[in-house]
Amino acid sequence: MVFTSWDEESALIVDNEDKGFSVTNSQNQGLLRKLANRFEKSGDEYQGYSWWGVGGRWRKYVGEIFYGKYVYSATAIRSGNGVAQASWILPLTKEGQYDVYVFIAKEKGESDNEALGEYHYSIYHDDGVDKVTVNTKEVDAGWVLLGTYFCTPGNAKVVISNESNARVVIADAVKAVLL
Repeated sequence: MVFTSWDEESALIVDNEDKGFSVTNSQNQGLLRKLANRFEKSGDEYQGYSWWGVGGRWRKYVGEIFYGKYVYSATAIRSGNGVAQASWILPLTKEGQYDVYVFIAKEKGESDNEALGEYHYSIYHDDGVDKVTVNTKEVDAGWVLLGTYFCTPGNAKVVISNESNARVVIADAVKAVLL
């Protein structure tokens, strides 16, 4: 189920710009990847997004396709073996059932190019961990429901890895709505 507009006042959203968001990069890289990473742009906090220019480490990109309250940005990485991860810790204040969504960024009308494919999420909640796969070729851009989970404060997190058949993996924003 996809929602592209929402009363965001009633939802808790953790964006890649928020303190609840973090990334881990793989330290085990082959020689070719290490050489390629040397040529990645550096210096600026943000880069303009183009899927063919995303490198082997999580970096911040800006673009109108991304979610943002003040800055339309996301963090992206070239797909890999799943060791590099991005995570959103949800600072919930009440226990209960939550619909948990992820923001999928893609160009309008984009449905079949190398940048798209399956993203693998792990949702941590009171009953354990659920693994959810979202095929970005099959959903519209915007908020995509990962599932409904019982969560208590301090026990809710969403993680995405760089394991994917897509060329890149984009980590943007996660939303939780108390039911």
